[in-house]
Amino acid sequence: MKFFLKSEWAKLREMNFTDKRQYIWEYYKLHFLFAAIFIYILISLLNVWVFNPNKDYYLYIAWLGQRIPAVHLEQLSEILDEIVYDPNSQTVAVSSYAPSDHPEEHMAIQVRFIAMMQLNEFDAFLMHGQGVADSASEGFIRPVYSFLNYLEASAPQLYHEMRERVLYVTYDPWDESPTATHAMAFSMAGVPLLEYVGIDTSDLYLSIVFSTERYYELTQALEVFFR
Repeated sequence: MKFFLKSEWAKLREMNFTDKRQYIWEYYKLHFLFAAIFIYILISLLNVWVFNPNKDYYLYIAWLGQRIPAVHLEQLSEILDEIVYDPNSQTVAVSSYAPSDHPEEHMAIQVRFIAMMQLNEFDAFLMHGQGVADSASEGFIRPVYSFLNYLEASAPQLYHEMRERVLYVTYDPWDESPTATHAMAFSMAGVPLLEYVGIDTSDLYLSIVFSTERYYELTQALEVFFR
């Protein structure tokens, strides 16, 4: 390395400015390219990790209904953000995973959905009636009994509202257990906040993802929904 540097320096000393520039660019442009890529990646990582880290999900609601304008869900997410206790580091996400007519986009949505399920990021699904039965069969959602028990103890008024909205579904479990009938969702028909942001609630249900433990956060969100 020492000999190489000495040799390169000797070559450069014998060249004029134009020759030096051409020589350096010709022989070291790949090095410059790799260095630029490395610096870009480093700055991006520092931006995400240190300067502008992504917010943690305080609550994550996935939209699995028919495709709707993204602005409706964005507005819903912004309104629900009022329940977080640290707006600088937390957010309520309401994101669409509705199927797409374009095969490549549809595949990307499915891959993202599976990844988020594996990471246990989802807390609740908003979807149509048939979607509830399908999600129950696939084991994506849990019966709402334990959540109702939580509401009865912590938010009695909301408990009475949600108890009247229970949807019972008969489905074939994914593990080949006998056909079951359970309370698997809540009707969201006529919910003020959803209608305010322009979402059709006539065949819309809220289900609880099997892995979530965020009952307190979900209760806060429902109180905003019905306010």
